[in-house]
Amino acid sequence: MNENKRNDILKLIAVAAMTIDHTGALFFPNQVLFRIIGRIAFPIFAYHIALGFKHTSNIKRYLVRLGGFAVLSIVPFYLFSMAIYGNPRYQNVIFTFFFSLFFLYLIDNKKYLISLTSVVIPLIVLEYLGFTFDYGLYGIGMVLVFYLFSSPVCQSTLILILTLAYQMIRLHINGYNVLYAFTSIQIFSVLAVFLIHSKIKISIKLPKGFFYVYYPVHMMLLILIYNMMF
Repeated sequence: MNENKRNDILKLIAVAAMTIDHTGALFFPNQVLFRIIGRIAFPIFAYHIALGFKHTSNIKRYLVRLGGFAVLSIVPFYLFSMAIYGNPRYQNVIFTFFFSLFFLYLIDNKKYLISLTSVVIPLIVLEYLGFTFDYGLYGIGMVLVFYLFSSPVCQSTLILILTLAYQMIRLHINGYNVLYAFTSIQIFSVLAVFLIHSKIKISIKLPKGFFYVYYPVHMMLLILIYNMMF
């Protein structure tokens, strides 16, 4: 992991891409370009979770902060996701970041068995029961890639493999041809790696915790606009 890449401009790009993605999903569901742009958001956030874990001085406080914002985002995400997917058992991405951070903590402390029994297996069971988290185990895997590997070649290759494997598994479970995985727009998430390692000369410093506040607020605003329009 390149420690010199901690630049808030990346977070701002991710926030913009996420907003475009969510706007497209809610207002322009047939315009795939919005969703393609949005694919770069999660990898950038995943990178910063891995980077944050490496630099945090207090992992417990970091976990509590993530957990708190995950809970605060439950209602906004519920309203937002119900308008798009109609699934009341689908939960927000900050929970995924929380599990990712906890997973890194366990792996870093060589508690491999506990990482399986307290993170991986419970998430598999919950998904089997119909309770899912945005990006879920796929998202945790992406955070792990950024934590373990610093080379952009390794990161992009492994994210591509992870993406295809995840899509193939989902297609197989739902009875579709696994080769359709190669047509998934999620493949565009690999492009985020090139952004992460690019030399962006613009320097921006965002308020601490900006994303965690922006995340539920922007969904509430989108839902309010949606309800007024429709």
